[in-house]
Amino acid sequence: MEKRLIADNVNILKEEVKTLHSTLVDVNTTLSSLIPELIINFDNAKNDFQSTLNDTRNDFLNTLNSTKNDFLSTLNSTSKESISLFAGYLESALQTTELKLSNISSEFVQLGQDFNATLGSVEENVKIGIST
Repeated sequence: MEKRLIADNVNILKEEVKTLHSTLVDVNTTLSSLIPELIINFDNAKNDFQSTLNDTRNDFLNTLNSTKNDFLSTLNSTSKESISLFAGYLESALQTTELKLSNISSEFVQLGQDFNATLGSVEENVKIGIST
């Protein structure tokens, strides 16, 4: 009778080990499939960030060069009207630059939110994989 109980307990433990092994294999499979996706999403976010930063830098440099050229042109003219026009143009250029920087800031915030959402999804999938 005792041998039978021991054998039954051993069989139960074997089944539990098999179930645990199967669960660990499922978690490993889930993690293995999520990690490349997370890396791709991170690389995409990094590339988007770099592209946006480069575009912003180029736009800013173009605006500065254009403003410099307009300023030099205005200095060559002595009329008050030209000075007034240049001041208006400079104000417009500054507003345009501020708007572009604001848009870029919004894009960076969105990239951060997208990355956090992806990371949260990975964490949730890992938790689900571990709990099953």
